Amino acid sequence: AGNAWNNFIDLVNVDSGINPCLEVVNACLGAKGLDVMIDTAENGWYWYDEIMPRILNKGVTRHQVQAVWIKTASKADTILEFPLYPAAIADKYAALMPILRDSFPNLQLVFVSGFFYGGYADPRKEFYDIVKEPGSYWTNFAVKWLVERQIVGVPELAYAGIGAKSPWVGWGPHVWADGTHPNETDGLYWDCEVDFQPDGGGYHLSNTGKLKEASLLLEWARTNPVTRKWFLDGPEWTSCDPDGRTADGRNFTIDSNIPDIYKVYVYQSSLLLEIPSTANTQVNWEIYDAVGNLVHRQEVAPGTTVTANLSHHASGLLISKITYADRMESQITKHMLYTSR
Repeated sequence: AGNAWNNFIDLVNVDSGINPCLEVVNACLGAKGLDVMIDTAENGWYWYDEIMPRILNKGVTRHQVQAVWIKTASKADTILEFPLYPAAIADKYAALMPILRDSFPNLQLVFVSGFFYGGYADPRKEFYDIVKEPGSYWTNFAVKWLVERQIVGVPELAYAGIGAKSPWVGWGPHVWADGTHPNETDGLYWDCEVDFQPDGGGYHLSNTGKLKEASLLLEWARTNPVTRKWFLDGPEWTSCDPDGRTADGRNFTIDSNIPDIYKVYVYQSSLLLEIPSTANTQVNWEIYDAVGNLVHRQEVAPGTTVTANLSHHASGLLISKITYADRMESQITKHMLYTSR
């Protein structure tokens, strides 16, 4: 996904019809999947040390992120049985959505794509089990079932109203085709000798293949009824506010005193909170259980690290909320799974 996205950025940068206020950033980390992304207790580094710095290095804060495209899988799911395989991936995608919403407070839209053709995969290569067919094809069922769960109102994927936990989820571009047999709908096909690297294990695209996938992304973003109103240029984008805009062109202001990264580490019987020195003011740290009961409350100074002893609390979902002492509207919330001794 990352290589195709870089090609997509190149196409966007030379396309005069794109919204000039749009900032497109590649935050992909190669060789990591859903199993790493959703295990924030074991792999908090993925978000703190990899994803957030990639965004900050492009001059963008996590508060400006409003739309995300994802194409990934899980190294933990390698048993190719239907429907177990795509259902397991859909479960992990569903678990990822609240994490994305916590990480990017103004995130509105997440678009998910399944894999392209995996029939050329080399069984001697590391990722063979997660890209071989029909596994790659079945990842598209995972996307379908994820979207369906939100449509039917699964609480964990609620995206509007009180208790919203997820961004809105939709289909990204469909990139799968049956090898050299073109899709009936769009004519897409994948040629092993042209679209894939000779030594790429049958799943690393060549420069031609990367450009093909990037072109699919561009055409999708230009024509999709949800994306085109903010992806394409228009009269509402005649000037660009440095903080950012909503999809209809309205300005919104980002509180610069909200720390770009505060770290919460989950341990057995405790949570550890690290507030960066850039916070500039004291914060209130509150921890709630899944039904809204207050479990812990503490005032924390900038540049300090504190621990909440939760040995008295049973295992389960906890909600960590950071609120500035002098601005009640400035809140940062994270959901996490806690395990007691």
